[in-house]
Amino acid sequence: MSSHFLGCMNCAFLVIVGAAGGHKKEWTQERKDTFQKAQFYHFTNGAGIILSSFVNQSMQLSSVLFILGTALFCASLYHKAFTQKDDYSKIYPPFGGMCMILGWIALALKK
Repeated sequence: MSSHFLGCMNCAFLVIVGAAGGHKKEWTQERKDTFQKAQFYHFTNGAGIILSSFVNQSMQLSSVLFILGTALFCASLYHKAFTQKDDYSKIYPPFGGMCMILGWIALALKK
């Protein structure tokens, strides 16, 4: 699969999750903030994956790092927002954040 396709699917999933969580009126402000943080980084990772496709049509290091960043960072925050459980949100986000940083560096180096 190409980076372009995966980036677009990532953004489509972002909209789906946004619709599911965006209408939760019973959420506390903390849950809303957690959800919005996940949405922001999910979007920036999706944009990074799509940008990666303009550098090289094949799956490349930057795309893989953005996907891992989304899975580790954003998914953990989504889990916390939807379930109010911290079991994943303390372990995985630092690794996801590092993947996102390395993804942008790899993109800058065209890797």
